[in-house]
Amino acid sequence: TGGGSSGPPVTVSVTPNSGSGASGTFAFAFSDPNGATDIVSTQLVINASLGTAGSCYFYYSRAGNAIYLATDAGAWQGYLRVGTAGTMQNSQCVVNAGASSVTASGNSLTLNLALSFTSAFAGAKNVYMEVQNATLDSGWAQRGAWTVTAPLSADYSLGMTPSSQSVGAGGSTTYTVTVTGSNGFSGTVN
Repeated sequence: TGGGSSGPPVTVSVTPNSGSGASGTFAFAFSDPNGATDIVSTQLVINASLGTAGSCYFYYSRAGNAIYLATDAGAWQGYLRVGTAGTMQNSQCVVNAGASSVTASGNSLTLNLALSFTSAFAGAKNVYMEVQNATLDSGWAQRGAWTVTAPLSADYSLGMTPSSQSVGAGGSTTYTVTVTGSNGFSGTVN
């Protein structure tokens, strides 16, 4: 006999499968006994519970190499091709398609998504995964947990040397002022 499916595809893991932060690249791994090219699509939900509304909810189409992000209401808002410059966002998260990638080898497919979370989405979340081939579905499974922390605000600090000087009447002096950026600050300070 031949040509039949030897079993459903499975959700393998998410890496990291636990931790915290306001952003990161998450590797979602899937497997299909008929080979990675047998996988049609995957779905991912990051939220406190399995639900599409108010979630960081994704759909990946392997044939089109397209990543979809749902709106706050859970409806698809369009797609970007994985590996092509562009971002999509809702009130929970932002996906950077250009910094994301996908690899398929043997029975395994790994979708690497570069994600940033909004401060409004802060708190303990679970990572749910699902995968489908042409005829079978893995069903949903929780594969990780992530605590979303509020993103740090870009900021700067000022320094001055020397910290003080004595100057006689009618004299002058020179100070050096330094600006040190933190959390991605790259603006101009006047």
